[in-house]
Amino acid sequence: MIRGRFGAGQRSLVEITLLGSQGQTLSLTAILDTGFEGYITLPSEAISALGLVSLTPSTYELADGQTVQFNTYLATVSWHDRPRLALALEANGIPLLGTSLLWGSRVILEMQAGGAVVIDELSP
Repeated sequence: MIRGRFGAGQRSLVEITLLGSQGQTLSLTAILDTGFEGYITLPSEAISALGLVSLTPSTYELADGQTVQFNTYLATVSWHDRPRLALALEANGIPLLGTSLLWGSRVILEMQAGGAVVIDELSP
């Protein structure tokens, strides 16, 4: 079970842990973004700290219809107490968790200041 809180700006925030290429770990606060169909976005500082493997840049369409190219990386997220591979897009700002990472989970949001955010794994 992954827990978080509903924070300022009406954003659902959770703490995630990423695993680096040399066994290092990095914990970050991320925003649940159900409008983002990818796995995760990460700032360049996190990508460098984890020594992530660079992949071919990819082009994505944003919600406003704009087409943007992102540097992509192979990341490992500790997800439901197990390592899970995820495609990470390099982007400035607070990391975003998208629906590809949330797939197979139940998300419960208490939509109020300080409300609980709970992500449970669904049974296969």
